[in-house]
Amino acid sequence: MQYPKHPMKTNLTLPEAVAALVSALPEPKVVHLPLLEAQGRVLATDLSSLVNHPNTDDSALDGFAVLLEETQGATPTNPVRLRLVGQVAAGATAFSRRLNQGEAVQVFTGGTVPQGATGIAMVEQTTQDGEWVLLHQPAVPEIRRLGQDLETGKMYLPKGTRLSGSSLALAAAMGRAILPVFERPKIAILSTGDEIVEPGQPLPEGAVYNANTYGLVAKLLAIGAEPMVLPKVPDDLDSLRTAMLLARGADLLLTIGGVSMGERDFVRKLLETEGRIDFWRIRVKPGGPPILGELGGVRVFGLPGNPVSSLVIFDLVVRTALFAKMGCLEPAYETLQAKALTPFKSAGAKQGLWRATLTWTGQHYGVAAFSNQSSQVLRSLVQSNALAVVPEHESRAIGDWLEVIRTT
Repeated sequence: MQYPKHPMKTNLTLPEAVAALVSALPEPKVVHLPLLEAQGRVLATDLSSLVNHPNTDDSALDGFAVLLEETQGATPTNPVRLRLVGQVAAGATAFSRRLNQGEAVQVFTGGTVPQGATGIAMVEQTTQDGEWVLLHQPAVPEIRRLGQDLETGKMYLPKGTRLSGSSLALAAAMGRAILPVFERPKIAILSTGDEIVEPGQPLPEGAVYNANTYGLVAKLLAIGAEPMVLPKVPDDLDSLRTAMLLARGADLLLTIGGVSMGERDFVRKLLETEGRIDFWRIRVKPGGPPILGELGGVRVFGLPGNPVSSLVIFDLVVRTALFAKMGCLEPAYETLQAKALTPFKSAGAKQGLWRATLTWTGQHYGVAAFSNQSSQVLRSLVQSNALAVVPEHESRAIGDWLEVIRTT
C-alpha cells in the first residue's frame, strides 16, 4: 500500500496526541451480549427500564401492614391491639381487599402491602396473641411505593457507561437480559530490540527483561480491551515489517521501542520509508518520542522503549483515546490539586510528568517527588501513586499548588 507523503506533525501536546489517535482508531462495532458477558464493556446506547421497580407497593421490613395513624400512641405498657387478618410473603399474591381500621396484615420484606396501608409495625416491636397482634411502638412509614426505584420507559444507564457490578445489577433489575455494548478494542503488542529477553531466560550482559509487554497486557485487560501479543522481533527491518503486518485485523498495533532518532530505531524508519507518519514526538517528559502512523493497513502507535515512558504514555494517550473513541463517560484517569511537599523542577519546553507520592495532610493533598526520575527506574511507578504535572517552562516550589494525576 502506498501512502501520500505529507508534512509530518511533531512535538504535539498531550491533548493533540490523544485527538490524533482518536481520529486514527476505527469506529467501534456494536455487539449484543448476555449480562454476564458484558462486564467491563461500554454501553453503546442509552438503556431504559422495561419494568417498574418495585412493581407494586411493598414492605421494606418484616412486620405488619397497618394504618399508621392508629399506632401513634403505642407503648410497651400501653400497646395498640389490632386484629390479624392475613399474611403476604415476597412474591405471593396480594391481600384480597382494602385494609380496614383495627386490622393488620403480616408482611415480609418485599411483600405487597394491602390497599390502604400507610405504615409497617416492625416485627421485633410486636407480640402476637392468637388472632391479635400487639404493637409496643408506633409503626413507621417503611412502604416502598410502586416505581420508587425504576419507572417503565425511563432511562437509567446512559450510552458510554462502563459496566461494573452495580450497573450490571441495575440493568438486570430493569429487565435487560441482553445489552448493546461496544466490541472490545483488539490491540496488538510488538516488542522490538536485540536486547530484549523474556523473563525466566538467562540474562546476557547488557540485555533487559521484557517488562513492557506484560505491563501493557495487564493495563489493556483492566480497561476491557483484547490484547494480542506478537512474537518479539530483533532490530532488523525485514523481521519488523513481517511482524507488524501480522497485526492486520487489530484496531491498533502498539510497538515498543525503535521510535527515537538513532540509526537502529527501525519502527520510525519503516513508517517513514514504507508507510505513513501522522505525528512524531509529544512535548512531555518522560515519554517524548511516541509515533503514530500506518503500515500496510495497520494502524501503529509506537511507544518508547524505556518502561516508565512506555507505561505513562499508554495511560495518558492510548487509554484516554480508547475511552474517548467509545464515548466512555468514565474519565481515563483522575486529576486533583495538591500542594508541593518537595520542589518540582521545570522540564523546559516539555510538560513534566514527575512520579510522586500523594498524601492527605488533614486539610488538603500534598505531593512529594520520587527521588529518582530516570525513565528506566520502573520501580518508581510502583513506589509512587501519582504523576505531578508541571507545565512547560515552569517549576513548582514547596507550598505551590499543582495538578496531580492519580496512578495505579
